This record gives sequence, C-alpha cells and structure tokens, in this order.
Amino acid sequence: MSPQLTFCTNIFPGTTWAEHFAVLQTEIPGLQAKLSQEKLTQLGLRLSATAAADLAQPDHLAAFEHWLADQGLIVPVINGFPYGDFHGMVVKDKVHEPDWTTTSRRDYTCQLAELLAKLLPEEVSVAGISTSPISYAPWFQDEPMRQWETLVTAARQLGHWVVFAAKLNQSTSKLIRLELEPEPDGLLDDVQNTISFFQEYLWVYGKEVLMSGYECNEEEALQLLQRHVAVCFDVCHFAVLHIPVVEALKALDEAGISIGRVQLSAALVAKDTQGLATLQPFDEPNYLHQSAVLLQNGKIKRFPDLGPALDWCSQNPDLWSELRTHYHVPLFTEYFGPLSSTQPAVREVITYVKAHIPGTILEVETYTWGILPIALQIPIQQSIARELNWVQDVWQATS
Repeated sequence: MSPQLTFCTNIFPGTTWAEHFAVLQTEIPGLQAKLSQEKLTQLGLRLSATAAADLAQPDHLAAFEHWLADQGLIVPVINGFPYGDFHGMVVKDKVHEPDWTTTSRRDYTCQLAELLAKLLPEEVSVAGISTSPISYAPWFQDEPMRQWETLVTAARQLGHWVVFAAKLNQSTSKLIRLELEPEPDGLLDDVQNTISFFQEYLWVYGKEVLMSGYECNEEEALQLLQRHVAVCFDVCHFAVLHIPVVEALKALDEAGISIGRVQLSAALVAKDTQGLATLQPFDEPNYLHQSAVLLQNGKIKRFPDLGPALDWCSQNPDLWSELRTHYHVPLFTEYFGPLSSTQPAVREVITYVKAHIPGTILEVETYTWGILPIALQIPIQQSIARELNWVQDVWQATS
C-alpha cells in the first residue's frame, strides 16, 4: 500500500495564474525524474485569490486540465490559507487577512471549491481546501467580547460556505471539504480551542445557517457541517507548541472532527546557547515564526515571533530547556549542526496515519527554502524530491 502523497505548490512563487503555471510547467517534469520510487500522481495546488480568478477563465482551466492529464496528475487538495501574495514580501500576520468574518474570504473559498469540482476527474469524488484558523488571536488581545463575536460571525460564514458546498455536491457529485488549519496564535491553535470552536460555535451557529439556507432539519444540518468541515493537521504547528501529535489526532477523532489532510512539516529546535546563536540567522522578516519555549519547570512560554523568543532565552539562560519555532525545515534532516527539528513527530504521524487513517492525504509543506540560510539551500527540485522520497521510505518502513 502506498501513501496518498503530494506536496504543496506554495513553495513556488506566482501571484497570478500565468506566473504560477509557468513555474509548474518548468519544475514538475524535472521533479518527477528525481523521485526514487513512485512518480507523483497528486498535486497540492496553492492559489491566491488573483490566481483563482485567473484560472476560472475557461481557456486557462482547459489548458491546465490538459497539462495535468499529460503529466498524469490530479489536484485533490488546494491550499486556500494565504489569500494574497506569499513570496518576496513581508507576510507576517497579513497571512490571516481577510479572516473568516469577511465575505471576501468566503467568496474566495467558494471559488476554490468550484475550481476543485471542475478539476477532479470523474473517478475522484472528494477533495479538500485548507484555510485560515479563523483569525489571528493577538488582534483580539484583552478583548474577549470582540473575540467571541469573531468566532460567532466566522461560524455563520462557514455555515454559508457549507450551504454552497452542499449545493455544489448535489449538482456535481463532488464532495468538497473545508479544512480549518490550526496554527500557533490563530484563534484555532491547539487541540482544546479547535474542539471548542467546532462544538460550541460551528455546530451551533453554523447549524442555524444550514437549517435556514439549505432548508434542512437540525440533525441534517449537523451532518452537513461534519461532512464538509474538517481539520488540516499541520504537524509543525502542533509540535511547535510541544503538543504530542498522535494524542492530538486521537482527541480530534474522539470529538467527531475529521482530518481532511495531514501536512508534513518540521519545526526548528534549539536546546542550548550554541543552538540560540545558530538560530539567529533564521530570524527573518517575511513570515511569522511563532515560538514556544519549554521552561525548566515544565511550563510553556510562548512568543509571537522568533526574535523575542531568542532575546528572552538569551537573557534567561537558566530558565529554559528547549525553544521550538515555526519554521518549516527539510523533513529529511533531523539535525542542522547544533539545531535539531521535530522530525520525530513527523515519523509518529506517518506511522499513525498508515495504521489508522491510511487514505488520508499526506502533503509535504516546506515552503521556506528561499529564506533558509544559504548553507542549507539546495536546488528546488532536488529538495522536494528528497522530501517526497523520505516520506515514501518512512511509510514503507512502518509496520
């Protein structure tokens, strides 16, 4: 049995569809030639709102479908988390804009669903769209009422999205799932607040929208929400917070929350002052590198970005034992000199998926090649191929 394996094209630049498609046409054939086992059959597409609107044009969609067929590829998942630009600029907390209180986010995600339904071949009936963890928690610091209102509004917006997806399912026979992606400092960022959102917000306020907009009863509305809204489980995001990843997967399952896909990614780890010094060049200006420090007393101290975490650890050398930071580093290497990674968590998740949810898509999502220190950068096709080969090897070695 082989894994359902892909990688996310957010590793490649391209805000417009023409730009992104040109990169895919250049890079994918060379990547396929470098894979040591099975060739890639699935592509995890990343589309900005601009690119999605471009691809929706019939001639662009037809050209892409023809290219996919020539390459022997299908698109079963889309990354719909970043709405706008994602390369060559300062992204930071803007990656959460617009959030799930807005019709802009909902309309963009509806367009992605329409595209997926058209791109899926006849024999494939289920696909997924990963999306923002509702919003960015620091925007609501010390404003619990505004945060509550945001969660309620988002649950209703998601309800409207499910109405759209359910009608799309009726007309196309394609089941498109939305996969909320918990991330450190998102309104969904750990197991507890993710389960809480589903049970106390989505399955309450979203259900009201379904009962009205889809004209169904309470039980049917809940079934539709559970069918169309799942979780995109990014291993790095949970590991950064020192959360046992397999326990997290089990807890979500026990709460009745489906795992739409698992994103395979590893965080960086420093365990001493030498590690801190080596980590300094990773404090770059483009992306958020949320960090969590394991203290000597067993508690966790969290920071919104790597810089403040490095400063605190340097000033308090006797109080901490391990710093983890949100920085998707190559899966195939556990050690980077005095630094290590959360690669063991990735191995644990692959083992769990194979044993318990083997049909789940595994999506390699290392998008930070271009901002890694120069010593760690290797050609992009070689990098992706090594990661995919590594996952295949781990999967095959798992009993």
